[in-house]
Amino acid sequence: EKVGITDAATINGLLDPIERGKSFERVEDGSASILYISPESLRSRTIERLLLGRNIVRFVIDEAHCFSSWGQDFRVDYLYIGDFIKSLQEKKNLEDKIPVSCFTATAKQKVIEDIRSYFKDKLSIDLEVFRSNAS
Repeated sequence: EKVGITDAATINGLLDPIERGKSFERVEDGSASILYISPESLRSRTIERLLLGRNIVRFVIDEAHCFSSWGQDFRVDYLYIGDFIKSLQEKKNLEDKIPVSCFTATAKQKVIEDIRSYFKDKLSIDLEVFRSNAS
């Protein structure tokens, strides 16, 4: 609340149409400061239009180990995130890149290297590792 974050919304396939509409409305009008979505939903034109209309200050990616084919939980839709962010930045004509934070509790060194090289290649972002036991 100190920094103005008072509400969050989620948009996912489990919501009924009324709940989904309310979530969209809260994001559009700014009452929801945080939006939780899956990587798969970034392929939706509706989600893209929604995000184009908002000032995005950061992408936070949980379960980042899913980027790595070396990880047991690899999900191909994670590999679309970089393309989506790049396209969004271009469509919004942003001078500065949207910051990205990645989180995972299960990353071996090879997986961390995969995550870092993915964002370096896709968005020219150098991610830092903040856990001493993860580098």
